[in-house]
Amino acid sequence: MPISDEVLLQMMFKQREGQPIEFIMEEYGKAKRLYLEIEQGLAKGATKEIIDVEKVETEPQKLEQGNKGAAKVERVERHYTKNDLVSNPEEAIHDDYIVCCLCSKHFNTLGNHISSQHQIWSKSYRKLCGYPDDLPLMSKQEAMKAKGRGKNLADGNAEKRAAAKAGQEAAPTAE
Repeated sequence: MPISDEVLLQMMFKQREGQPIEFIMEEYGKAKRLYLEIEQGLAKGATKEIIDVEKVETEPQKLEQGNKGAAKVERVERHYTKNDLVSNPEEAIHDDYIVCCLCSKHFNTLGNHISSQHQIWSKSYRKLCGYPDDLPLMSKQEAMKAKGRGKNLADGNAEKRAAAKAGQEAAPTAE
């Protein structure tokens, strides 16, 4: 049974009693968009749709080139359970690739894939798969490359600091 705009707006007023009207209208807009997404999914015959979602506001992102303004982008994170895993997390990390446990595809790194294709954040994915927080979501070779790049960057910065310090000590002071 469809929910009318009037009923949805009444629900927003009731749930957010005492809040400024601007806030209530913003929340109404979010609820309406989510409701329409669900309705469209049901109309297409989707059996598993976005039902259990968590709204997350991301940092303001730059708009098109040349525009100095910024827009807040609302991102939705899906929640998965162990039953949604199609690959074993214990066997997912290999020397030259890593397997996405949600779709079994192979990648060098998973970060962009899981956030764009599965709408799940790295922290949540690690928790779902039982990985430690500090485990990089990439193949072992890619992790070694990243570690090497970080070490080279740190070494380069140390050399620059040492050269700058030596330059300051060698410079004569004006009295």
